[in-house]
Amino acid sequence: MSDLRNSAIIMWSMSRWDGPLSSAAFSIAKELSKTNQVFYLDYPYTVKDYIRQKDEPELKHRKLAIKEGKNIYTKVPGLSDNFTAVTPRGMLSVNFMPEGFIYDTFSGINNKRFFKTIDKIIEDHKLENYILFNSFNPFYGVKIPKRFKPALFVYQSRDDIRAIKVGVKHGVKGERQAIKNADLLLVTSTNLKRVLEQDGGKNVRILPNAAETKLFRTAAEETFEIPKELKGNAMPVVGYIGHVGLRIDFELLEACINRHKDKLFVMIGPGDYEPFTEVDLRSMPNVLFIDSKPLKELPRYLHFMDCTIIPFLKNDLTKSIYPLKMNEQLAAGKAIVCTDFSEDVQGFEDVAYISANKEEFIENIQVAIDSNSEENIKKRMQRSEGNSWKDRIQLFWQMAESVKKTN
Repeated sequence: MSDLRNSAIIMWSMSRWDGPLSSAAFSIAKELSKTNQVFYLDYPYTVKDYIRQKDEPELKHRKLAIKEGKNIYTKVPGLSDNFTAVTPRGMLSVNFMPEGFIYDTFSGINNKRFFKTIDKIIEDHKLENYILFNSFNPFYGVKIPKRFKPALFVYQSRDDIRAIKVGVKHGVKGERQAIKNADLLLVTSTNLKRVLEQDGGKNVRILPNAAETKLFRTAAEETFEIPKELKGNAMPVVGYIGHVGLRIDFELLEACINRHKDKLFVMIGPGDYEPFTEVDLRSMPNVLFIDSKPLKELPRYLHFMDCTIIPFLKNDLTKSIYPLKMNEQLAAGKAIVCTDFSEDVQGFEDVAYISANKEEFIENIQVAIDSNSEENIKKRMQRSEGNSWKDRIQLFWQMAESVKKTN
Protein backbone atom coordinates (compact mmCIF):
# COMPACT_ATOMS: atom_id res chain seq x y z
CA MET A 1 0.00 0.00 0.00
CA SER A 2 1.35 3.43 -0.96
CA ASP A 3 1.96 6.19 1.58
CA LEU A 4 -1.03 8.04 0.12
CA ARG A 5 -3.32 5.08 0.75
CA ASN A 6 -2.14 5.04 4.36
CA SER A 7 -3.35 8.59 4.90
CA ALA A 8 -5.98 9.60 7.43
CA ILE A 9 -8.99 11.29 5.80
CA ILE A 10 -10.58 14.46 7.15
CA MET A 11 -13.86 14.91 5.27
CA TRP A 12 -16.69 17.44 5.31
CA SER A 13 -19.84 17.92 3.26
CA MET A 14 -23.33 19.38 3.56
CA SER A 15 -24.64 16.20 5.21
CA ARG A 16 -24.47 15.02 8.80
CA TRP A 17 -23.82 11.38 9.58
CA ASP A 18 -27.29 11.01 11.16
CA GLY A 19 -29.20 13.04 8.57
CA PRO A 20 -32.62 11.87 7.30
CA LEU A 21 -31.47 10.99 3.76
CA SER A 22 -28.73 8.73 2.43
CA SER A 23 -25.63 10.75 1.63
CA ALA A 24 -22.94 10.02 -0.94
CA ALA A 25 -20.32 11.77 1.20
CA PHE A 26 -21.20 9.72 4.28
CA SER A 27 -21.16 6.52 2.20
CA ILE A 28 -17.69 7.37 0.87
CA ALA A 29 -16.49 8.11 4.40
CA LYS A 30 -17.85 4.82 5.73
CA GLU A 31 -16.18 2.83 2.97
CA LEU A 32 -12.86 4.64 3.42
CA SER A 33 -12.97 3.90 7.15
CA LYS A 34 -12.76 0.18 6.46
CA THR A 35 -9.06 0.68 5.71
CA ASN A 36 -8.22 4.24 6.82
CA GLN A 37 -8.71 6.52 9.79
CA VAL A 38 -11.60 8.85 8.86
CA PHE A 39 -12.82 12.01 10.60
CA TYR A 40 -16.22 13.07 9.24
CA LEU A 41 -17.15 16.65 10.13
CA ASP A 42 -20.83 17.50 10.55
CA TYR A 43 -22.25 20.28 8.45
CA PRO A 44 -21.94 23.06 11.05
CA TYR A 45 -24.96 24.30 13.00
CA THR A 46 -25.47 28.05 12.83
CA VAL A 47 -26.95 30.27 15.54
CA LYS A 48 -30.23 30.19 13.61
CA ASP A 49 -30.14 26.38 13.42
CA TYR A 50 -29.43 26.16 17.14
CA ILE A 51 -32.40 28.31 18.10
CA ARG A 52 -34.78 26.44 15.81
CA GLN A 53 -33.59 22.92 16.59
CA LYS A 54 -32.35 23.10 20.18
CA ASP A 55 -34.94 20.58 21.42
CA GLU A 56 -34.37 18.04 18.66
CA PRO A 57 -32.50 14.84 19.63
CA GLU A 58 -29.87 15.27 16.89
CA LEU A 59 -28.84 18.62 18.32
CA LYS A 60 -29.19 17.78 22.01
CA HIS A 61 -26.28 15.34 22.05
CA ARG A 62 -24.14 17.92 20.23
CA LYS A 63 -24.82 20.92 22.48
CA LEU A 64 -21.49 20.95 24.31
CA ALA A 65 -19.57 20.66 21.05
CA ILE A 66 -21.58 23.42 19.37
CA LYS A 67 -21.52 25.87 22.28
CA GLU A 68 -18.17 25.15 23.93
CA GLY A 69 -16.12 23.00 21.56
CA LYS A 70 -16.18 20.09 24.03
CA ASN A 71 -16.99 16.41 23.37
CA ILE A 72 -16.63 16.95 19.65
CA TYR A 73 -15.93 13.28 18.83
CA THR A 74 -18.60 10.60 18.38
CA LYS A 75 -18.13 6.92 17.68
CA VAL A 76 -21.03 5.71 15.54
CA PRO A 77 -22.47 2.29 16.45
CA GLY A 78 -22.11 -0.27 13.71
CA LEU A 79 -19.28 1.49 11.92
CA SER A 80 -15.56 0.75 11.92
CA ASP A 81 -13.53 1.98 14.90
CA ASN A 82 -11.61 3.96 12.28
CA PHE A 83 -14.66 6.19 11.77
CA THR A 84 -15.04 9.25 13.99
CA ALA A 85 -17.86 11.77 13.60
CA VAL A 86 -16.83 15.30 14.54
CA THR A 87 -19.05 18.24 15.51
CA PRO A 88 -17.55 21.71 14.85
CA ARG A 89 -18.34 24.76 16.97
CA GLY A 90 -21.52 26.67 16.12
CA MET A 91 -21.27 29.22 13.32
CA LEU A 92 -22.65 32.68 12.65
CA SER A 93 -25.69 32.82 10.36
CA VAL A 94 -24.42 34.51 7.20
CA ASN A 95 -26.19 33.05 4.17
CA PHE A 96 -28.88 35.76 4.21
CA MET A 97 -26.24 38.47 3.74
CA PRO A 98 -25.60 40.00 0.31
CA GLU A 99 -22.26 39.50 -1.40
CA GLY A 100 -19.60 41.94 -0.30
CA PHE A 101 -17.31 42.98 2.52
CA ILE A 102 -19.70 42.18 5.40
CA TYR A 103 -20.43 38.67 4.16
CA ASP A 104 -16.74 38.01 3.43
CA THR A 105 -15.79 39.18 6.93
CA PHE A 106 -18.29 37.02 8.79
CA SER A 107 -17.80 34.04 6.47
CA GLY A 108 -14.08 34.38 7.17
CA ILE A 109 -14.76 34.20 10.93
CA ASN A 110 -16.80 31.04 10.38
CA ASN A 111 -14.05 29.42 8.34
CA LYS A 112 -11.40 30.25 10.96
CA ARG A 113 -13.59 28.52 13.53
CA PHE A 114 -14.16 25.59 11.16
CA PHE A 115 -10.43 25.12 10.58
CA LYS A 116 -9.77 25.26 14.33
CA THR A 117 -11.76 22.04 14.56
CA ILE A 118 -9.44 20.50 11.97
CA ASP A 119 -6.46 21.81 13.94
CA LYS A 120 -7.80 19.99 16.98
CA ILE A 121 -8.30 16.74 15.06
CA ILE A 122 -4.72 16.84 13.80
CA GLU A 123 -3.32 17.73 17.23
CA ASP A 124 -5.43 15.29 19.27
CA HIS A 125 -4.67 12.35 16.97
CA LYS A 126 -1.09 13.37 16.10
CA LEU A 127 -1.79 13.20 12.38
CA GLU A 128 1.19 13.67 10.08
CA ASN A 129 -0.09 12.09 6.88
CA TYR A 130 -3.63 13.14 5.99
CA ILE A 131 -5.93 14.05 3.11
CA LEU A 132 -8.42 16.92 3.31
CA PHE A 133 -11.61 16.00 1.42
CA ASN A 134 -14.35 18.57 0.82
CA SER A 135 -17.24 16.51 -0.54
CA PHE A 136 -19.48 19.27 -1.91
CA ASN A 137 -19.51 21.97 0.71
CA PRO A 138 -18.84 25.26 -1.10
CA PHE A 139 -19.51 27.29 2.07
CA TYR A 140 -16.82 25.91 4.40
CA GLY A 141 -13.25 24.83 3.83
CA VAL A 142 -12.73 25.88 0.22
CA LYS A 143 -9.34 27.53 0.78
CA ILE A 144 -6.91 25.62 2.96
CA PRO A 145 -4.71 27.76 5.29
CA LYS A 146 -0.97 27.45 4.65
CA ARG A 147 -0.34 25.92 8.06
CA PHE A 148 -1.97 22.70 6.89
CA LYS A 149 0.19 20.29 4.90
CA PRO A 150 -2.21 17.68 3.51
CA ALA A 151 -1.02 14.99 1.15
CA LEU A 152 -3.92 16.11 -1.08
CA PHE A 153 -6.79 18.57 -0.97
CA VAL A 154 -9.77 16.97 -2.73
CA TYR A 155 -12.89 18.83 -3.81
CA GLN A 156 -15.92 16.91 -5.04
CA SER A 157 -19.04 18.44 -6.60
CA ARG A 158 -22.29 16.45 -6.73
CA ASP A 159 -24.81 19.06 -7.94
CA ASP A 160 -24.59 22.15 -10.12
CA ILE A 161 -24.55 24.83 -7.43
CA ARG A 162 -25.21 27.41 -10.14
CA ALA A 163 -28.70 25.94 -10.62
CA ILE A 164 -29.67 25.84 -6.94
CA LYS A 165 -31.47 28.98 -5.78
CA VAL A 166 -30.09 28.91 -2.24
CA GLY A 167 -26.58 28.20 -3.50
CA VAL A 168 -26.21 30.84 -6.19
CA LYS A 169 -25.67 33.78 -3.83
CA HIS A 170 -22.53 32.46 -2.11
CA GLY A 171 -22.04 28.84 -3.23
CA VAL A 172 -20.80 29.60 -6.74
CA LYS A 173 -18.04 31.86 -5.43
CA GLY A 174 -17.07 29.29 -2.82
CA GLU A 175 -16.94 26.46 -5.33
CA ARG A 176 -14.75 28.50 -7.65
CA GLN A 177 -12.30 28.95 -4.77
CA ALA A 178 -12.34 25.22 -4.12
CA ILE A 179 -11.73 24.46 -7.80
CA LYS A 180 -8.78 26.84 -7.80
CA ASN A 181 -7.20 25.37 -4.67
CA ALA A 182 -7.90 21.64 -4.99
CA ASP A 183 -5.26 19.10 -6.05
CA LEU A 184 -7.92 16.62 -7.18
CA LEU A 185 -11.30 17.70 -8.60
CA LEU A 186 -14.10 15.13 -8.64
CA VAL A 187 -17.68 15.21 -9.93
CA THR A 188 -20.45 12.63 -10.10
CA SER A 189 -21.80 13.23 -13.62
CA THR A 190 -20.75 13.88 -17.19
CA ASN A 191 -22.44 17.27 -17.42
CA LEU A 192 -20.99 18.40 -14.11
CA LYS A 193 -17.50 17.60 -15.40
CA ARG A 194 -18.25 19.83 -18.38
CA VAL A 195 -19.53 22.66 -16.15
CA LEU A 196 -16.57 22.65 -13.75
CA GLU A 197 -13.93 22.37 -16.45
CA GLN A 198 -15.48 25.30 -18.28
CA ASP A 199 -15.71 27.33 -15.07
CA GLY A 200 -12.30 26.50 -13.61
CA GLY A 201 -10.14 25.53 -16.57
CA LYS A 202 -8.74 22.51 -14.72
CA ASN A 203 -8.97 18.78 -15.32
CA VAL A 204 -11.96 17.19 -13.58
CA ARG A 205 -12.47 13.45 -13.00
CA ILE A 206 -15.78 11.60 -12.73
CA LEU A 207 -16.40 9.53 -9.61
CA PRO A 208 -20.06 8.46 -10.01
CA ASN A 209 -22.36 7.78 -7.09
CA ALA A 210 -22.71 4.13 -6.14
CA ALA A 211 -24.73 2.03 -3.69
CA GLU A 212 -24.40 -0.28 -0.75
CA THR A 213 -25.24 -3.07 -3.16
CA LYS A 214 -24.86 -5.90 -0.64
CA LEU A 215 -27.46 -4.26 1.62
CA PHE A 216 -29.94 -3.50 -1.16
CA ARG A 217 -29.69 -6.97 -2.71
CA THR A 218 -31.42 -8.28 0.39
CA ALA A 219 -34.65 -6.67 -0.88
CA ALA A 220 -34.75 -9.35 -3.60
CA GLU A 221 -32.98 -12.20 -1.84
CA GLU A 222 -34.57 -12.24 1.62
CA THR A 223 -38.06 -12.44 3.11
CA PHE A 224 -39.36 -9.51 5.15
CA GLU A 225 -42.31 -8.83 7.39
CA ILE A 226 -44.56 -6.27 5.76
CA PRO A 227 -44.04 -2.77 7.21
CA LYS A 228 -46.87 -1.56 9.41
CA GLU A 229 -47.62 1.32 7.03
CA LEU A 230 -48.39 -1.11 4.20
CA LYS A 231 -50.47 -3.64 6.11
CA GLY A 232 -53.91 -4.08 4.61
CA ASN A 233 -52.92 -2.69 1.21
CA ALA A 234 -54.03 -4.83 -1.73
CA MET A 235 -52.94 -2.49 -4.55
CA PRO A 236 -49.69 -2.64 -6.53
CA VAL A 237 -47.13 -0.33 -4.91
CA VAL A 238 -45.28 2.39 -6.83
CA GLY A 239 -42.44 3.73 -4.68
CA TYR A 240 -40.39 6.90 -4.52
CA ILE A 241 -37.54 7.22 -2.02
CA GLY A 242 -35.99 10.62 -1.39
CA HIS A 243 -36.90 14.23 -0.83
CA VAL A 244 -40.26 15.15 -2.37
CA GLY A 245 -39.16 18.65 -3.25
CA LEU A 246 -36.96 20.74 -5.51
CA ARG A 247 -36.16 18.10 -8.14
CA ILE A 248 -39.64 16.64 -8.55
CA ASP A 249 -41.85 17.23 -11.61
CA PHE A 250 -45.09 17.66 -9.67
CA GLU A 251 -47.25 18.01 -12.77
CA LEU A 252 -45.96 14.63 -13.93
CA LEU A 253 -46.32 13.08 -10.48
CA GLU A 254 -49.92 14.29 -10.15
CA ALA A 255 -50.77 12.92 -13.61
CA CYS A 256 -49.30 9.51 -12.69
CA ILE A 257 -51.27 9.32 -9.46
CA ASN A 258 -54.52 10.28 -11.20
CA ARG A 259 -54.04 7.88 -14.11
CA HIS A 260 -53.05 4.95 -11.87
CA LYS A 261 -55.77 5.11 -9.24
CA ASP A 262 -55.57 1.34 -8.85
CA LYS A 263 -52.05 1.68 -7.44
CA LEU A 264 -50.67 2.98 -4.14
CA PHE A 265 -47.95 5.63 -4.50
CA VAL A 266 -45.64 5.39 -1.49
CA MET A 267 -43.31 8.34 -0.81
CA ILE A 268 -40.53 7.64 1.68
CA GLY A 269 -38.59 10.70 2.79
CA PRO A 270 -39.08 14.33 3.73
CA GLY A 271 -42.48 15.46 2.45
CA ASP A 272 -42.20 19.22 2.84
CA TYR A 273 -43.20 19.74 -0.78
CA GLU A 274 -45.56 22.70 -0.30
CA PRO A 275 -43.11 25.44 -1.41
CA PHE A 276 -42.67 23.70 -4.76
CA THR A 277 -46.24 23.02 -5.91
CA GLU A 278 -49.91 23.81 -5.34
CA VAL A 279 -50.79 20.13 -5.73
CA ASP A 280 -52.09 18.70 -2.46
CA LEU A 281 -50.57 15.24 -2.65
CA ARG A 282 -51.60 14.27 0.85
CA SER A 283 -55.28 14.63 -0.02
CA MET A 284 -55.06 12.09 -2.83
CA PRO A 285 -56.50 8.73 -1.68
CA ASN A 286 -53.85 6.53 -3.35
CA VAL A 287 -50.84 8.37 -1.91
CA LEU A 288 -49.04 7.37 1.28
CA PHE A 289 -46.26 9.43 2.85
CA ILE A 290 -43.80 7.65 5.14
CA ASP A 291 -41.15 9.49 7.15
CA SER A 292 -37.49 9.08 6.25
CA LYS A 293 -36.04 5.70 7.16
CA PRO A 294 -32.45 4.74 7.98
CA LEU A 295 -30.63 3.27 5.00
CA LYS A 296 -30.60 -0.22 6.54
CA GLU A 297 -34.43 -0.26 6.68
CA LEU A 298 -35.02 0.67 3.03
CA PRO A 299 -34.69 -2.89 1.61
CA ARG A 300 -37.70 -3.96 3.70
CA TYR A 301 -39.84 -1.29 2.02
CA LEU A 302 -38.39 -1.92 -1.43
CA HIS A 303 -39.23 -5.60 -1.08
CA PHE A 304 -42.94 -4.70 -1.22
CA MET A 305 -42.71 -2.25 -4.14
CA ASP A 306 -43.78 -3.41 -7.59
CA CYS A 307 -41.83 -0.62 -9.27
CA THR A 308 -40.05 2.58 -8.31
CA ILE A 309 -40.11 5.99 -9.95
CA ILE A 310 -37.71 8.91 -10.33
CA PRO A 311 -40.01 11.69 -11.61
CA PHE A 312 -37.39 14.42 -11.84
CA LEU A 313 -37.76 17.67 -13.73
CA LYS A 314 -35.56 18.20 -16.76
CA ASN A 315 -33.63 21.40 -16.05
CA ASP A 316 -30.15 22.83 -15.42
CA LEU A 317 -30.00 21.29 -11.95
CA THR A 318 -31.08 17.76 -12.80
CA LYS A 319 -29.03 17.41 -15.98
CA SER A 320 -25.94 17.31 -13.74
CA ILE A 321 -27.31 14.59 -11.45
CA TYR A 322 -26.26 10.96 -11.28
CA PRO A 323 -28.92 9.65 -8.85
CA LEU A 324 -27.74 7.63 -5.90
CA LYS A 325 -31.07 5.79 -5.84
CA MET A 326 -30.60 4.30 -9.35
CA ASN A 327 -27.91 1.84 -8.27
CA GLU A 328 -29.60 1.16 -4.93
CA GLN A 329 -32.88 0.17 -6.56
CA LEU A 330 -31.25 -1.84 -9.33
CA ALA A 331 -29.37 -3.80 -6.67
CA ALA A 332 -32.78 -4.49 -5.12
CA GLY A 333 -33.98 -5.86 -8.47
CA LYS A 334 -36.59 -3.15 -8.89
CA ALA A 335 -38.11 -1.99 -12.17
CA ILE A 336 -37.38 1.76 -12.31
CA VAL A 337 -39.36 4.35 -14.29
CA CYS A 338 -37.36 7.53 -14.74
CA THR A 339 -37.42 10.75 -16.76
CA ASP A 340 -34.51 11.27 -19.14
CA PHE A 341 -33.18 14.18 -17.10
CA SER A 342 -29.45 13.52 -17.63
CA GLU A 343 -27.16 11.78 -20.07
CA ASP A 344 -25.85 9.56 -17.28
CA VAL A 345 -29.36 8.27 -16.55
CA GLN A 346 -29.82 7.42 -20.21
CA GLY A 347 -26.95 4.97 -19.82
CA PHE A 348 -29.31 2.75 -17.80
CA GLU A 349 -31.88 2.31 -20.59
CA ASP A 350 -31.08 -1.41 -20.83
CA VAL A 351 -32.39 -2.05 -17.31
CA ALA A 352 -34.69 0.90 -16.51
CA TYR A 353 -37.62 2.59 -18.25
CA ILE A 354 -36.16 5.93 -19.25
CA SER A 355 -39.07 8.09 -20.39
CA ALA A 356 -38.85 10.99 -22.83
CA ASN A 357 -42.23 12.59 -22.04
CA LYS A 358 -45.19 12.54 -19.67
CA GLU A 359 -47.30 9.99 -21.56
CA GLU A 360 -44.40 7.59 -21.90
CA PHE A 361 -43.61 7.88 -18.19
CA ILE A 362 -47.24 7.21 -17.22
CA GLU A 363 -47.51 4.20 -19.53
CA ASN A 364 -44.15 2.81 -18.39
CA ILE A 365 -45.41 2.40 -14.82
CA GLN A 366 -47.69 -0.46 -15.86
CA VAL A 367 -45.06 -1.83 -18.25
CA ALA A 368 -42.54 -1.85 -15.40
CA ILE A 369 -44.89 -3.62 -13.02
CA ASP A 370 -45.62 -6.27 -15.67
CA SER A 371 -41.89 -6.80 -16.26
CA ASN A 372 -40.99 -8.37 -12.92
CA SER A 373 -39.89 -11.77 -14.16
CA GLU A 374 -37.08 -13.59 -12.40
CA GLU A 375 -34.93 -13.04 -15.47
CA ASN A 376 -35.44 -9.25 -15.43
CA ILE A 377 -34.91 -8.98 -11.69
CA LYS A 378 -31.64 -10.87 -12.03
CA LYS A 379 -30.57 -8.65 -14.96
CA ARG A 380 -31.15 -5.49 -12.91
CA MET A 381 -29.19 -6.86 -9.98
CA GLN A 382 -26.30 -7.83 -12.25
CA ARG A 383 -26.31 -4.33 -13.75
CA SER A 384 -25.62 -2.90 -10.28
CA GLU A 385 -22.48 -5.00 -9.89
CA GLY A 386 -19.38 -2.90 -10.19
CA ASN A 387 -21.29 0.07 -8.76
CA SER A 388 -20.66 -0.52 -5.08
CA TRP A 389 -18.94 2.04 -2.85
CA LYS A 390 -16.05 -0.39 -2.58
CA ASP A 391 -15.61 -0.13 -6.36
CA ARG A 392 -15.75 3.67 -6.18
CA ILE A 393 -13.12 3.87 -3.45
CA GLN A 394 -10.74 1.76 -5.56
CA LEU A 395 -11.29 4.25 -8.39
CA PHE A 396 -10.77 7.17 -6.00
CA TRP A 397 -7.37 5.87 -4.92
CA GLN A 398 -6.30 5.38 -8.53
CA MET A 399 -7.24 8.99 -9.30
CA ALA A 400 -5.56 10.30 -6.15
CA GLU A 401 -2.30 8.47 -6.87
CA SER A 402 -2.34 9.69 -10.46
CA VAL A 403 -2.63 13.31 -9.32
CA LYS A 404 0.00 12.84 -6.61
CA LYS A 405 2.54 11.61 -9.15
CA THR A 406 2.09 14.70 -11.32
CA ASN A 407 2.40 17.19 -8.42
